Amino acid sequence: MFRADAPPEEAYERLRKTLCSLPEEAVSLAQVAEEFDRAYGGLFPDVNVPRAMQDLIVLGEVELCRETESGARVRLRHQWGDYDPDDRPEEPLRAAGTAWRCYVAPDFRRRRTDRLFTTRDAAFDHLRRAGGVDPDELEPVWFLREVWAAGLETGETAVVRREPIYERESVHGDYYETESDFGI
Repeated sequence: MFRADAPPEEAYERLRKTLCSLPEEAVSLAQVAEEFDRAYGGLFPDVNVPRAMQDLIVLGEVELCRETESGARVRLRHQWGDYDPDDRPEEPLRAAGTAWRCYVAPDFRRRRTDRLFTTRDAAFDHLRRAGGVDPDELEPVWFLREVWAAGLETGETAVVRREPIYERESVHGDYYETESDFGI
């Protein structure tokens, strides 16, 4: 696993399922922890939910929306192929393709050497050259789709993940003219 003292990977999967069961808008960490404890607390009594959520933020699965002195609000990021939750009915966002994002995260708030590539091999190579990460150290995160991660000796986490590229439907699709002005 990417962190030596991480809880069992099954706990992350259950935490992700908990997030899926909550409203799509940003929710408080306290609400996530309460729902997780209600649903799975007996299975994972020692899981520190806020710390596990930080791990999911580092892995790019959860988005940190707002952080205040009284807590934080997070939301589950939609996976490629899904619709964006902020769709405007008259002009929805659609996943038009994917790219490979790679980065090294010192903590859940920051990233360095963050880049997008068209291939996974190019992302691995970038982490090797710019981040000093041996690509052989990266392991698939079994409960996430198309995500590789490794804990580094520095305490940082290296991540490579497949990301959606969204575009408005108006760029293509139903809004194309069927005939040109030239009658062709």
